[in-house]
Amino acid sequence: MTIGNGCFVGKSTLLNTSDEIIIGDNVGLGDEVQIWTHGAYLSQIDGFPADFGPVKIGSDVWLPSRCIVLPNVNIGSNVVIGINSLVNKNIPSGCLAGGIPCKVIKKDIFPKHLSKEEIKVLIEKIIKSYGPLMDDINLKGNIKFISDEQKIIFTRDDKETVYDISKMVITGFIDEYSEDFRDFLRRNGIKFFTNRKFSSIVPPMFKELMDLK
Repeated sequence: MTIGNGCFVGKSTLLNTSDEIIIGDNVGLGDEVQIWTHGAYLSQIDGFPADFGPVKIGSDVWLPSRCIVLPNVNIGSNVVIGINSLVNKNIPSGCLAGGIPCKVIKKDIFPKHLSKEEIKVLIEKIIKSYGPLMDDINLKGNIKFISDEQKIIFTRDDKETVYDISKMVITGFIDEYSEDFRDFLRRNGIKFFTNRKFSSIVPPMFKELMDLK
């Protein structure tokens, strides 16, 4: 089995390695995804089917929860598969696909180049949605997006963290709050990889419920 960089494997995922599995970079496998390279139980002598074969998945692919991939399937790069899909045939690059069995829904749509204005609207929407979480963790600060520089500026207590989305690097002050926002960006598909694990702050109300005081 070969798996690339920047990949995610969710809980209870099954990777059947009777034959080869090749996974590229930046591939996400959601919870309970199954990848099979072997399928047989009843005797072929009696005419029952059996299947062995490799599975190859390109780069920049998202297979969400409970997708199943069968033997001898190639999934191209820049592909999104719908949740709970059964992938029993090859899927071309750049498409959205889903269903049981999985079929191409839209082709040649990924990756999509966004204008600066579209990126601005997207980032500002993400920043706004982070507001209630800031309240939950008692974080007093300000987050703004500088469109011309393609940078998110996170300021609190006269300390500043800069998230450069053009270079995907973080500079400035790093603490648990800047890491919480980095993890929030990750949950929105914007991943800044550093030498630290992604981590979020547990709000006090949930600490009490989880007895994590």
